[in-house]
Amino acid sequence: IVYYSGHGHRDASGDAYLIPYDARLPVRVGALPARDFADAVAAVQASRVLVVLDCCHAASLDVKDTTAVE
Repeated sequence: IVYYSGHGHRDASGDAYLIPYDARLPVRVGALPARDFADAVAAVQASRVLVVLDCCHAASLDVKDTTAVE
């Protein structure tokens, strides 16, 4: 289980970020790119992974795989 509760952000170019409490502007400097987060989750060697994102723009962060789990 991976659980993130915090801020999420999508900039004008469409790039998405997870933003820690101490991030500073510009967002690109202090935030975690959603693509990097998704790559880290994809690298987890487990048969199943549950990712819970409790943040703004969670649905559009593109960190989910829509592959059905049997």
